[in-house]
Amino acid sequence: MSRQELSRMEVWGTRLSGWPRLVRVILCAVIALLLAVFASQLTVLLLGPAALYDLDTATLAFVISVVVGVITYAVGWWMLVGFGDNPEPSSASRAAGFVVFGVLIAVVLVIWFLISAVITALPPEVPI
Repeated sequence: MSRQELSRMEVWGTRLSGWPRLVRVILCAVIALLLAVFASQLTVLLLGPAALYDLDTATLAFVISVVVGVITYAVGWWMLVGFGDNPEPSSASRAAGFVVFGVLIAVVLVIWFLISAVITALPPEVPI
């Protein structure tokens, strides 16, 4: 297959597979951590911040974020790093898609942080 016949995602994935294995492992861990933080924030949003004062609810939020992080790390390892005798990613387009997914989660978390910072900085007289 020539370079012109590859999709943009496959080209990015092929470049990713050329990165050192350790860099791909660290990238996979960072994406898993970002998704675990997102799952934690989403759980707190759904349960309410006052629910974290109850030990059972706080434990539930922690367990949910850990499970999401571990599953994301395993899927990311399969997509970015590869298993067994084949140290290459499973598919170039899947590897690029996983990285794009991680970037989208990072952007959502930054926007969430900025909105939270603005809301926190507002004086108490301003209705939200």
